[in-house]
Amino acid sequence: MELGQTFQRKKVIRWLKIGFLVVYSIFVCAVSLQGKWEKVYSICGLTDQPTTTLPFSVRIFDVGSADCILIRNQTHAMLIDSATADKGVELAQTLQRMGISSLDYVVATHPHVDHIGGFPEILARIPAKKALISPLRSVKNYAVYRQLNAMFGSFQVPIHESVVGEVFPFGELCQIQVISAGVQGDDQNEASLVLRVVYGSVSMLFMGDAGEKSEESVLSSGTPLHSDLIKIGHHGSQTSSSLHFLQTVNPKYAVVSCGDVSPLSESTLLDLDQLGLRAYRTDLDGNLLFATDGTKCEMEYSG
Repeated sequence: MELGQTFQRKKVIRWLKIGFLVVYSIFVCAVSLQGKWEKVYSICGLTDQPTTTLPFSVRIFDVGSADCILIRNQTHAMLIDSATADKGVELAQTLQRMGISSLDYVVATHPHVDHIGGFPEILARIPAKKALISPLRSVKNYAVYRQLNAMFGSFQVPIHESVVGEVFPFGELCQIQVISAGVQGDDQNEASLVLRVVYGSVSMLFMGDAGEKSEESVLSSGTPLHSDLIKIGHHGSQTSSSLHFLQTVNPKYAVVSCGDVSPLSESTLLDLDQLGLRAYRTDLDGNLLFATDGTKCEMEYSG
């Protein structure tokens, strides 16, 4: 009887040791793969999102006549806008499959539903450390900003009203510059935050829905605008992206997030063509991925 009990005890101990080794191996694997889960998911066929070997990437999601842009600097992640409410769950699940468990920043360029609608579903699944919003208010849009503040507050995301000239850190070699906090008035598009993200010697300009009034204000300020990549303002409509502004930015890549509701205008296409630029557009090219090592910016994927 004692022999049988001893054997049983050794068997239990052996299985406990095996269980401990399995749990420990999983833990070690998880730590070693931190920041690399996107590649693992891709290899396993669990995501249709392309990967890059370069440390810094900009991903413009195909979300129709809306905006949603993911910027990653190794383990750091920032989401500029969140498309419409019906895209929220899909975007959240995509981010999770890419291995994103938290966001350093979420940016609401301005409170239009095609830019902020998906945030509730995303933040319900992925926490964020800070929300950047425009400080501009008017009688016409005050109630919308109250709703935006309440939404971020419900997910315990600290809100920061950005002002021109502010610089935020974003991992190694990178900073986020606030180029415009909007132009006062009742046009909510003109209240858009405009951000210039600099990584090494590569810079990228994200215009939200800023129009020509915001562009003129930025031009008159003398702020450095040259950028390797520009996300064209207001889905490429004729109210944004004046030829003078585009000439000053002098980008290598011009990206437009657009769809049937807000199609890319002929005038913007002509201006881009005059500068010898192809319009990379989500309505035709699908999801877009640009990446850089800090010295050169490259188109990695469209489709």
